[in-house]
Amino acid sequence: MPKRPLSAFLIFANENRARLEEENPDADSHDMSKVLAQAFQNLPASERTVYDQKAQADKKRYAAELEVYNKWEGNNPFM
Repeated sequence: MPKRPLSAFLIFANENRARLEEENPDADSHDMSKVLAQAFQNLPASERTVYDQKAQADKKRYAAELEVYNKWEGNNPFM
């Protein structure tokens, strides 16, 4: 089964978590989720578009991999 696509927020979080953890060393995982969400919401539209485009590309990747997987699964005698 192909890995599911990431949302724009998750791509942003993966790319920015380390930097934001350095800026907020006392934040636990719950607080860090809030910091990441706030940072994502405050992104300018031009920067947010970059993450939306990456998410769309990941959705296309997933759809293509899923199509291949489904064709293979249909031909697999052990399924």
